[in-house]
Amino acid sequence: MANYYTHFSVTLDVKTPENALAAIQLHTYSLQKETNEPYADRFRLEPFCDNTSTLWIYDEESGSADAVVDFVLLCAEMFDLNGLWGFETAETCSKPRFDAFGGTAYLIDLTRRECVDSISTNAWLANHLRNNTGDRP
Repeated sequence: MANYYTHFSVTLDVKTPENALAAIQLHTYSLQKETNEPYADRFRLEPFCDNTSTLWIYDEESGSADAVVDFVLLCAEMFDLNGLWGFETAETCSKPRFDAFGGTAYLIDLTRRECVDSISTNAWLANHLRNNTGDRP
């Protein structure tokens, strides 16, 4: 049996050390909207350094990119975060399988509180192979 994994490691600045502590509490005790599962079960979160406003978001064995997007948008709302933010994931598998490896990049507009775009390397490659083109989308 093959095991599939989603890996990521990224930082998010929430403006103040107090906001960072509040975000950690939110991560520990809140549920993701879509799945009603605790954020703490979907990805890890900790201060990037002591007494900082920067948080480290990462997976331990495998994580949920959707939960990260949801959580970051919640933080954007709570802490009035602005600008663009993004992260990438790596999709891996414990055994060699077709379409089991790749990644995704997410672009989030913190000001508008939405994920503006994402791109999957699997979908990108399949589209170019299907259309027999080397042109960039």
